[in-house]
Amino acid sequence: MAGEKIVGVAVDFSSCSRKALKWATDNIIRDGDHLVLITVQPEGYYEDGEMQLWEVTGSPMIPLAEFSDPVIMKKYKMKPDPETLDLLNTVARQKEIVVVLKIYWGDAREKICEAIDKIPLSCLVIGNRGLGKIKRAIMGSVSNFVVNNGSCPITVVKQSDHEPFKCTNAYKYKHLTSKLPLCRLHCYNAIHEKMQPSIAWSMKEIDGFIIRNLVLLQRQHD
Repeated sequence: MAGEKIVGVAVDFSSCSRKALKWATDNIIRDGDHLVLITVQPEGYYEDGEMQLWEVTGSPMIPLAEFSDPVIMKKYKMKPDPETLDLLNTVARQKEIVVVLKIYWGDAREKICEAIDKIPLSCLVIGNRGLGKIKRAIMGSVSNFVVNNGSCPITVVKQSDHEPFKCTNAYKYKHLTSKLPLCRLHCYNAIHEKMQPSIAWSMKEIDGFIIRNLVLLQRQHD
């Protein structure tokens, strides 16, 4: 995967994660990039057999053609929704990108941060609702935890304009040019000092995302 961005998107195949995926394909994914979908299931949520070998390290990378197959995904007790699969097939064809799925089992917050380091990801996009099917089984917000502990640039995509995401650190999420908090701009970008410079987004690229959101906000108020 050397030479291209490795973009991660946390998914649970809900409407929230689908919106995060759409945002990533529209704003981040470029021709030739690699897209890694990260999904986290509860511990033990798999059929007996080879799945047990992957509980600690996560599954192998599953190509798009395979996780589009209901028979294969039944082993993982997963059923990707048709809308997400259609979006992925379209972007894979149009932008000639590699799309894979990696499944983890355990605490979504910890496993997503683990994926960032182990894959490793150039950046991550996540919905502000976390991973819906298991969110009641864990404490706190998945996206909050990942933003504060992940070692790559993180973008959090809001599910709804009527449900604003609360900033936990106003300074970290303030855009220096517009002076607006990034939560007001419908996304977060957390740049961590411990991040590898070679995988960092440029400020020009981040500002491009912000400008696009500012234009959308202006249109909403006009």
